[in-house]
Order: sequence, then C-alpha cells, then structure tokens
Amino acid sequence: MDVGRLFPPQVRVFPLPNAIHPKLYVFGATSTLRWKESALYPAFRMSARLYRFLIRAKVAAGYTSFWNNQISQWIVSEFVQDLLPNLKSCVILVGTPGPTQKLIVQLWDGKNVVGYLKYAEKPAARVRLKNEYQVLLDLPKGLAPIPLKYGAMGDGEALLSTPVFGRAFSPTPYPVKRIVEYFNGLKISGPLILNDHPWIRMYAERNENIVQPWLDVLSRRKWSIVFSHGDSAPWNIFNLANGNVQAIDWEYGTCQGFPQIDIVQYILQVAALIYRWSPQQARNYAVNFLCRSNSPLRRVEAQSVVCFAAYHGYMQALEDGQSPDASLQIWRRAVWEGSM
Repeated sequence: MDVGRLFPPQVRVFPLPNAIHPKLYVFGATSTLRWKESALYPAFRMSARLYRFLIRAKVAAGYTSFWNNQISQWIVSEFVQDLLPNLKSCVILVGTPGPTQKLIVQLWDGKNVVGYLKYAEKPAARVRLKNEYQVLLDLPKGLAPIPLKYGAMGDGEALLSTPVFGRAFSPTPYPVKRIVEYFNGLKISGPLILNDHPWIRMYAERNENIVQPWLDVLSRRKWSIVFSHGDSAPWNIFNLANGNVQAIDWEYGTCQGFPQIDIVQYILQVAALIYRWSPQQARNYAVNFLCRSNSPLRRVEAQSVVCFAAYHGYMQALEDGQSPDASLQIWRRAVWEGSM
C-alpha cells in the first residue's frame, strides 16, 4: 500500500516506531499536534504502554526519522470532502499484515477527530470491509459508529464512519458487567430450536464431525439470534463519556449470531494475547464465567459454547488466509481438542 497517497502533499510524515516496521504515521507540524496524533499508537500490556510513551515523546520532540511526501493528490480528502469539508490532517494506523490487512485513518479538522476511514486493497480485506459496512447499517443506532460512506478510493475501497469518543476498556481477564450487558442486549429474535438457528446451521454443514458433540448438548434448549461482533476484545469496545458502551471494528460481525460467543471470544483473546494463559486455563476460566453469569448455563453447555467460540475464531482465521500452524491457531485448536 502506498501510504503517501493517504496524506496531504508536501508534508513531513513520521513513521512510528521506525520506517522499517511502521505501525503508525503522523505528520503534525508542531510538537503538540504530533503528541496528540501519536495517541493512536496501540499498546495494551504495561511494557507496551511504557514503550509507547517513549515513542510519543520522541516524535513530539522531532527526534525520529521522517520523509517528505511528494504525492500531488490527497485521495482521502477527495473521498470525504462532501461530508467532512473541513478536513485538515490525518493519522494512519497500519493493520496486522496478511490477506485482510487494512489501514485505519483517523481524520482531524485541525483540532479534533471528526471521523475514521478504513481502507482496503487486498481482496480478502475488501470482503471484510464490505461486511462491516453492511453490519453497521443493520445495527440499532447507538451501539456502534454510524457508517457515512462506502465506495472505491484509490486502488481499493474505503469505509467512512463517525468517531467514537471514549476509551477502550482495560484488558481484564473477564468482561466487566457493562460489557456483558452490552452483548446481552444485542438480541434479535426470541428462542429458536437449535436446528433452526442460522449460525448453528452454517457450522453443522461445514464440519459435522467436529461440532456434532457440541450440537448434541446445545440442542436441549432454545437459543436466540443475536448481533455478533465476531472479534470481541477490550481494544474493540469503548467506554463512552455518557456512560454508554460502543463496539468498533465490526468486519467479522453478523446479524445471525449465537448467544455468548462474543463474551467467550473476549475472554479467549485476552487470555491468549495479553495474559499468555494456556488453552486449558482459558477454557476453564470461560466455562466458569458462563456458569456464574446472570443466565447461567449448565457446565456441559458452557463447555460446548466455549468450544464453538474457539472453533469460530479458528475458522475465521483460516478464511483470512492464516496458516493452521500459526501459534494462535494451534492455541485455539487446543481449546476445543482439550475438552474432548
């Protein structure tokens, strides 16, 4: 991806932490602006937060490398000008490398963030981005950013949405009460018998041998259809100033989801990526959490839901082109294989 095309012409662009492995690009003309812009640099573990502070201080002081942008056309401004005519600058966050890699562009009017734009060029990334646009259109107002525009931009496709003003939740091993209430409030339908649930039918048709034991257990009660985020984690869930909760990054979302999957995915992702728990420890923790929830499941039901959540994450990663031998994929498999 040619990042220069996403910045205005003739500006100094600062890659963070460096030009070899950039995660964030800023171009603020003053130290104050560069400090504010660099707040988008991702960090969740304590050591990463300390590293981020040092990087932000260096770029604010101008002690990092930069390059002069020689591009003559600012395609971002052209894409958003009918909706954000006062756009002055932007910050670019580089997504995880791979088939679904995207760039996230934070849009500024000079003083404040006025929107976010996601940009995708690779085919798999475009599929995910288009899905996010559709899910955002379907979600009730107030639960997620509002999609403002979707269409072609440069050599790819872009999604423009409203900003979310708040802070991401801290990565605790368990989702706090407000997050649980948020996901429990995404119900679409009343209870259905298992064979009529669209999410279950999808997986039953894909790989009956793996999921059949879980289906046998879950068929003993009825389950609602819910909006499902598909990639729930504390960095995708924001605590707003007005006390509400909103989730961002709905590219794996669906309006045919299964209850409790997002809550389990939250626990599994934090366990694997932040706390480095073993698959067995994470599985047991998630099962115990579901059994103690306001709508408690029987332990065997909770185990089946946790296995389904791990399997769901595994299958999504395969669709994205990740190898089954990737470390996180091996970890996910161990979650459900260890329960058999």
